[in-house]
Amino acid sequence: RSKKSSIVSAPWCGDAIKELIVPETEKAALTKTAEGLPKLEISEIDLQWVQVLAEGWASPLSGFMREEEYLQCLYFGGLVNDRSKLVNLSIPLVLPVSAEDKERLATSKSLTLTYKDKPIAILEKPEFYAHRKE
Repeated sequence: RSKKSSIVSAPWCGDAIKELIVPETEKAALTKTAEGLPKLEISEIDLQWVQVLAEGWASPLSGFMREEEYLQCLYFGGLVNDRSKLVNLSIPLVLPVSAEDKERLATSKSLTLTYKDKPIAILEKPEFYAHRKE
């Protein structure tokens, strides 16, 4: 018998669990990259959501929700994959920012999320949208 893959299957989303943890071999280079990017200081609660995302607990998400995912979560109680399958994800995983930070970071292609001035993650292609609390 052949060995099965060590990747954990996520039958509720049809995909493998998406862990976002940086491999040890890439940490130094990414830390250097993070130092040169605009910074966004996050709260302790935001830090905990980063951990949830990084460990794959929010699969199939590969980061904080984009507006389309956010609206699906609000109105359908989950994510609609390929317009045919609803993935149960009823809690919006968004990163709220102040109007000042939005204005400052609006043109950034990437930014570094920091907690107590320590780089935590790189957010690529940030998307800013209204945070509808319904």
